[in-house]
Amino acid sequence: MNRTVSLQPMFVTNRTTLAEIDNHLASAETRIVVVTLEKGSSHGETVVEHIGEHYSDVRIVLVCEGTAQDILAMAFKQGVWACVGRQSSVETLREAIDTVAAGARFVAPELVNAKPANAANAHERTDHGGKLNTFHEDEESTQLTRRERQVLTLIAQGRPRREIAELLKVSPRTIDAYRARLLQKLSLDSSVQLVKYAISAGLAN
Repeated sequence: MNRTVSLQPMFVTNRTTLAEIDNHLASAETRIVVVTLEKGSSHGETVVEHIGEHYSDVRIVLVCEGTAQDILAMAFKQGVWACVGRQSSVETLREAIDTVAAGARFVAPELVNAKPANAANAHERTDHGGKLNTFHEDEESTQLTRRERQVLTLIAQGRPRREIAELLKVSPRTIDAYRARLLQKLSLDSSVQLVKYAISAGLAN
């Protein structure tokens, strides 16, 4: 059966069944799926896992409820290319879809710039204006080697550690070591925070 070309992404809600998704992806050229994750329901995450497992060529745009950190954590799910919040504007969602269609990853600016849930967290270093420092600053950028920047960029793109290892021709354990070193150098606690740093520094594309 010949596939028909669809210029619009497929939008998935809690009412969309896995069978409907399979039928659509089998018969259309749509390779972008917008999945809405709602609080109190695991259907959206089930959809993300299903698509990630069975459709390696499909790019998922997530529309999520919850805190910025919760949403950004979803960026590491297989197949996810973009994350926006439920409160994000229609323009932001459109930008996310266009960016993913162009082959790049996207995170809504309001998620990157959101304050952490625990503002008193000593690991979140801030400047005198209360904004998160980035390695646009000379002192910060000189701390990272070229290879560390490469690893950070690939982590921020949501690539699995094995894929990063293959791209850089090193072992997955070496990537783990680089990740640990980045967390230590930047005084961060998690990959989510690494992603926020990388995006704010323009290293995530």
